[in-house]
Amino acid sequence: MTLKKMNTPIAHRYRMLRTSSLPGLTMSKTRYLPGRLPIHAHAHARFVFVVDGEFTEQCNGQHRECRAGTVLFRPPGTFHSDRFGPRSSTSISVDIEPQWLDRLRQSGLTLAHVASLGSTLSAHLAERLDREMEAPDPASGIAIESILLESAVAASRSTEAVDERGAPVWLRRAIAFLRAELSRTVTLAEIGQAAGVHPAHLARVFRRTQGCSVGEYVRRLRVHAARRALDTSRAPLAEIAASAGFADQSHLCRTFKRSVGVTPGRYRTLVRRR
Repeated sequence: MTLKKMNTPIAHRYRMLRTSSLPGLTMSKTRYLPGRLPIHAHAHARFVFVVDGEFTEQCNGQHRECRAGTVLFRPPGTFHSDRFGPRSSTSISVDIEPQWLDRLRQSGLTLAHVASLGSTLSAHLAERLDREMEAPDPASGIAIESILLESAVAASRSTEAVDERGAPVWLRRAIAFLRAELSRTVTLAEIGQAAGVHPAHLARVFRRTQGCSVGEYVRRLRVHAARRALDTSRAPLAEIAASAGFADQSHLCRTFKRSVGVTPGRYRTLVRRR
């Protein structure tokens, strides 16, 4: 692996810090100053590992908040623009030549869509790649290939591919996670990690496709779970509240009445009369 440190600015808005190359791969560590890079595209597929700072990327009609630990994948020719700030941001870009992608396809792994990863795994991958770039040794080549293979697998499982309803495929994972964890309060970061996307991107796409926020969707799931329990069991309201994820019985009663129009007790009475 060849590695060279560069200190000369190559553009007003960014400065290349290091470059390296492997068969089929070209890597560059770059510091970006606050400001905007206009819409552009790259000839090769590209991974971007955000090492430090943050920026907003607009791509395929979506805005993605990219912070330290985010890993992006773009197929070749993907048009995008980036806004950096309020301070400088550093990232490692890896351009992938067609033969490298061909090796992945031969192994049954296809990268055909934009992907944005914001999780503990992606942060770990970005940190590892940065270490290999900063302190290379004879094993760095195979270590970097390993990092990129892990990133490729994660990206293939978390893409912007859509299902027959036009919703991102990863959205099914997010909703399944919400259903499985209904009895406890989860954070956007946890949901994003389960789905394999950045929490900010998840929140925006969720509202656009589901017509409500993640929080409102969870409330609907909990009311539905409470109604089902009231329909089919004689469990105490406090027990139903706990199993459906409400803070307490009072929280269940307030939320249930606001959604259904009657209290849980009244609803249960009406169901029994029917």
